[in-house]
Amino acid sequence: MSKQQHILQIEPPKYGRVTEEHEFYGFVCPVCNGEGGHIDYDHLDKETGRIENRKIPCNHCDGTGKLSVTIESKWKPFYE
Repeated sequence: MSKQQHILQIEPPKYGRVTEEHEFYGFVCPVCNGEGGHIDYDHLDKETGRIENRKIPCNHCDGTGKLSVTIESKWKPFYE
């Protein structure tokens, strides 16, 4: 099975920049497997009184099926 990977090479900045931010996106949600949610079978619709199926959005990815990550690096002096 294939697996998505990203590699971040970390090097200290040459000029005064102390904080860096990197964003990676397009990861498949591991909770819903990229489906965006799950089907609630036999859901009772209170308005009509009928039993219906409905899609419940995934709480982890907010129903998008994908995730992103932001990695922040803060550079500071190292004292031994």
